[in-house]
Amino acid sequence: MHPFRKLREAGGVTTELVKPLLAEHVVFNSPVLVRAVEGRDLIAGIFSVSGSVKSERGSGAYVAEHTLDERTTFLDWLSQIDGHKIESLELIVDNEQG
Repeated sequence: MHPFRKLREAGGVTTELVKPLLAEHVVFNSPVLVRAVEGRDLIAGIFSVSGSVKSERGSGAYVAEHTLDERTTFLDWLSQIDGHKIESLELIVDNEQG
C-alpha cells in the first residue's frame, strides 16, 4: 500500500503528517485548479484539509491501487455525495527517496 493512501485511510491527516511524504519541490495538478501548485508546505496543507472535509469527499474509500512502475502509483477512490457518484483518480510519482 502506498504511504499516502495508508495515511489517508488511517484518518487524522495533518499538515505535519503529510509533509514527510512530499518532496521539497513537489507539484500538484488538479482539474479544479487553474494552475499547478508547487511546494511541500502548500501541498501538505491542501492534502490535510481535503482529507478531513467529509462534506467534499463524502464517505468514500480507495477501491483500487496499481503500481505502474517503481515510482508511479495509481489510486482509484469512489464515493457518493448527495446521491451523485464521485470518482477521484490519483497518479502519484515518487522521487528517488520514495
